[in-house]
Amino acid sequence: MKTESEFRNFWKDTAETHLPTTIQTNDSIKKDIIIIGSGIAALTTALVLQQEGKHCIVVSPVNLADANLKTGNLTTIPGIQNFQSKNITGSTLQLLAKSKREAIDLVEGLINKYNIDCDFRYLTGYLFAQTDSQATLLEQTEAMATEAGVISTETNNLPVSLPSKKAYRFDFQAQLHPLKYLAGLATAFESEGGIIWTGCSVTKVEDNSGITVHTSSGMLHAQQVIYTGDDSHLNKTPFKGINRCCYNIAFVLKEDLYPEGISYDMSAPGHSFSTFAADGQKYVVATGFENNDNLNGQAAFSELEKYLRNFFNIERVTHKWMSEYHIGANGLPNAGRMPGQKDIYVISALGNNAIVNGSIAAKIVCSLIYNKHSGYEELYNPRAVVQNGG
Repeated sequence: MKTESEFRNFWKDTAETHLPTTIQTNDSIKKDIIIIGSGIAALTTALVLQQEGKHCIVVSPVNLADANLKTGNLTTIPGIQNFQSKNITGSTLQLLAKSKREAIDLVEGLINKYNIDCDFRYLTGYLFAQTDSQATLLEQTEAMATEAGVISTETNNLPVSLPSKKAYRFDFQAQLHPLKYLAGLATAFESEGGIIWTGCSVTKVEDNSGITVHTSSGMLHAQQVIYTGDDSHLNKTPFKGINRCCYNIAFVLKEDLYPEGISYDMSAPGHSFSTFAADGQKYVVATGFENNDNLNGQAAFSELEKYLRNFFNIERVTHKWMSEYHIGANGLPNAGRMPGQKDIYVISALGNNAIVNGSIAAKIVCSLIYNKHSGYEELYNPRAVVQNGG
């Protein structure tokens, strides 16, 4: 028998926002750029292009409220998967960290420019190890983060009551409500003259003296098209990587002892813990990044809840929801021209730091379209993934 919390998405339940719905039409519409996707990367790309004078339309296969949203955490702490690539060292690490900081600056800039109410705030991030082997890996990670220019401080004060062998704090991390932010981007895009079609499937894309996109809501013509996210359209591309699931649980504590900051453990594939407030009530939002294909969804939720109850004095679990993410073969997002194409662009493999990665990917693609230099084209170039066997 299902409990009250099963299959309830915390972000949808706590966001009272306007989200656009599709315009049903059989007309043939011409725009400068078509963006295919439903997430923050798609709407950020569309908004940045639109405000710079391009005429854009976003085609989303799902309603925006059903976008694949994970946590609302924004971090500059380089993911462990980034360090498993022999190509990511030294100056490349510094460029990677710089790109993540610029991504958060872009998010904050859009929030301020368009007065997006999405509970954005800066927080301290914590990375901690629970075993000796994790502590060794944490020391290596911290050394690489320092080499990248990400400042950290060793600490004995964790905001969560979990056992810790070693911990580091990273200042100037950030948090927001992802669905409120997504809705704000959509509203801003429409206010700039952009068009959004939701619940609209793409049936065919043709590149023949211009781009033609066939959809369930009509035919679109454009000079360029941008694929965003890891949906079925990208299955036709030569990219490989790892698909993972996030199992997310929101819960209320018996006492007002909610953790400050964002905490990440060093287990594989790991957990995160943070506090959000909605309608005067605080919640802990915990995520288990799962790569065990032998667990079904219900078993994974049960295992995560059992783990959480060992360390948190939980009064009640209010929400459980699952999301998916994709890690590229080299541990980095893909952002740039589709290999072998001139007017087709791709943003994919955004990983578990999707707001940050999606935002910097949007900046890269927008710069390429305007023939500008972002400084990150080669770092995130999809061609490199294909050339290296990814």
